[in-house]
Amino acid sequence: MKRMWTSSALICSFQNWHKYYVMRAFEFYTKVTENIEGKDVEEIKQMIVQRVQTLQDSEIIKKLYNVVMNTGTDVKIQQALQTDDDSKKYAKRLVADVMETEGTIEEKGHFAENFSKGFINVDKLIDNGNPHSFDDLLINTIPSQLKDNKQPFVYRVFQMLVQTYSEQGVGPGEIALAILSPLIKRVGGGNEAVGDLEIQSGGKVLSVEVKGKSKGTSGRLDDAKVKIMDAGGVARVLQQYGQKGQRVSLTSSTRARSAIGLVGGENSIVKKMDPQSLPNFANDIAKEIFHYSPGDQSTAANYIQNNDVGLKQFYTKVLFNRYFSQKSKEGNPLAGFLLVNAIAGRTLFSKTWEDLGDRQVVDGIYLTDPSGNTNMDSREYSPPITIGVN
Repeated sequence: MKRMWTSSALICSFQNWHKYYVMRAFEFYTKVTENIEGKDVEEIKQMIVQRVQTLQDSEIIKKLYNVVMNTGTDVKIQQALQTDDDSKKYAKRLVADVMETEGTIEEKGHFAENFSKGFINVDKLIDNGNPHSFDDLLINTIPSQLKDNKQPFVYRVFQMLVQTYSEQGVGPGEIALAILSPLIKRVGGGNEAVGDLEIQSGGKVLSVEVKGKSKGTSGRLDDAKVKIMDAGGVARVLQQYGQKGQRVSLTSSTRARSAIGLVGGENSIVKKMDPQSLPNFANDIAKEIFHYSPGDQSTAANYIQNNDVGLKQFYTKVLFNRYFSQKSKEGNPLAGFLLVNAIAGRTLFSKTWEDLGDRQVVDGIYLTDPSGNTNMDSREYSPPITIGVN
């Protein structure tokens, strides 16, 4: 006997068929998603030296990895490092580094839950002329849960990022700040870039130059668009006046023991020069040291003729101010400098040289190479600058 289908039976059958295939599709999707998540998590675990022991660790890894990917932080790191590598590897590396940072499960869970909000107080970061400790800059933190370390977990992560996320040509703090705030983006030092960072504040995007110190020499005021010295001209004038065969620094200093200072102290070139030749020498060498800033040559000549170590600060000031005129673009001016001293745990934002006050520290400046010839390394005659400890 042939079976007859009623309309209600047909509807019921279709509903059962639809339900079955929807469930199978959902199970397939869930399985694929879990496999991808599981693979990523396992890779992150392999990066962590300190073995992940608990389910809670794994859950935090998943949560943090997802938020890093969802906020585009992986791409921010990739762009900051100017690499074509898969951005996912940077997300995994970041998660592994955070999990390796000393802290409790609760502290790391809090970090993951608040990551998308950001941890940097941007208003304090660009508080003109006022230095701030790293402690001052951090928001969305909880008190430390470690007995032997009173710094919040976010502070520990920030220090880790400043110390380790710094490639050649990337100043300490640039990538760390970009990672820890959705309002900060590292642009890099390309020809089209005005500053190193773009910081959102007050409805505007500010271009900010960063000079950092984490170890060794501080960040230098070195930029092809900003230079003021003609290194070849400097070497020529020095040799013309009999100074040959020895490295020459701008001023005498304990850091530059192998060099003779142009000015400063009893052993400087100026101090030993024939007084009758000194005025002409001061003018000639000032023209080459301030070759691309002719308006400052006469002031520089006075410093030189008087054997005045203030020449170093003056040179740095002129170079510092030149950044604003040479790097700013119409509609996008350079907003200021951010000095980051990771060793002291301090920052200072400045719109002008005067706003730095006496808190900046300028290290050695070499006018020639070790043999007294033209210095081909522009970094050596670009002042290293940072914020002091006090």
